[in-house]
Amino acid sequence: MQDELWDIYDADRVKTGRTHRRGEPLSPGEYHLVVFVWIRTGDGRYFVTRRAPEKQVAPLLWEATGGNALAGEDSLAAALREAKEEAGLTLLPENGVVFESIRNENLRFHADVWLFRQDVSPEQFIPQPGETIAARLAFPDELRAMADEGVTFFQHEHIEPLFLFADMLEREEMFICPPPGTSKEAIEELLADDYHEVGASGSTCDRETAIDVLVWRSLNPPEGSYEIADYTLRRLSENICLATYVLDWRLARGKTRRATVWQLENGVWRAAYHQGTRCSS
Repeated sequence: MQDELWDIYDADRVKTGRTHRRGEPLSPGEYHLVVFVWIRTGDGRYFVTRRAPEKQVAPLLWEATGGNALAGEDSLAAALREAKEEAGLTLLPENGVVFESIRNENLRFHADVWLFRQDVSPEQFIPQPGETIAARLAFPDELRAMADEGVTFFQHEHIEPLFLFADMLEREEMFICPPPGTSKEAIEELLADDYHEVGASGSTCDRETAIDVLVWRSLNPPEGSYEIADYTLRRLSENICLATYVLDWRLARGKTRRATVWQLENGVWRAAYHQGTRCSS
């Protein structure tokens, strides 16, 4: 697609106001925008597509959907378009979150890695001539095995942080508001034995009190929905993760900034500390 135009960004990912024609070399200090789109279904599988045999780079390898943002597109618009063009999937914007943003100096691009949590199936797949020829769903262990076999465009260092991010976001949502019918045992497994919490009001609570609150919440779901924004996950050590985000209850509760410290105990991530701070507006 020699007529494909990209917006040009500087090293700080600020648009320069200029455009670049695909296939022509970028000048020093110029970058373009790329998106990678991972799709995770409710049962924990990931949707991947197989590259066409005529692709010059990595033909026939399995990968996540992705591509270059076109001039005038933001990252989300590019992610939605690529999923539609390469796989025939209509993704919902509200189901997507940026897992990480990177800058590649060798290939001269800024990239957003998106995670969409949405139920899709290979039966919905529509191949894009010259780009994709097949699709499948795979559990994390299957993707790891595919990477070991050398049949994927991605490596372990690309997928392991993604898997952790997705799993921890799911645990955080269960920690905020357990789904109706969640057992007390499942809630107890969420919280470390020495769990401690400081609420948005400044009050503190111990593990037993937090368990009682979450059990009650699973039996009496709060009115209105909530939204997690600006979710980030930092792995501080092999066994410690810090999650931060803004929680917006859609009714009267308002917005709070949240932080949860998760610790790995016998192969299970459990919340050790949680704090909420009311947003000023």
